[in-house]
Amino acid sequence: MAKQKKLDWLTLVMGIIFLSAAIFRIFNYTLAKEELINLNLPLEILPVIILLEIMIGTLFIINKKIRFATITTIIFLSLAIVSVFILNFNKIINSIPQLMIFRADATDVFLHVVYVFLLIIILKKYSWDKIIPTSSKNL
Repeated sequence: MAKQKKLDWLTLVMGIIFLSAAIFRIFNYTLAKEELINLNLPLEILPVIILLEIMIGTLFIINKKIRFATITTIIFLSLAIVSVFILNFNKIINSIPQLMIFRADATDVFLHVVYVFLLIIILKKYSWDKIIPTSSKNL
């Protein structure tokens, strides 16, 4: 009998994020097209993006081919970031100050949720004893 993989909360969260993004794009196709137009990206890639998000999200949720899903996601997001950066360089540079201000919008809240997840990963990597001394000999 095959050993069942332990469900990883991080891959589950990533799966939900990507599957939610795909579902949102399907039911809000006009907004999804506007997103690509605003990013100066070709509309022809929208179905590919949706299919990729469904595939990646599903793999993460069912906890299968995680290495493939992760590498595919890294490549996909890296290409998107580089493309958007090249096509929108001045706009991005001019908007850098926005990073320093926490706004009450979905993007900033989500960004800060990501920060919390990254901090949890750090805590998982390092024990509390290494971060916060619990005895006087550690001081």
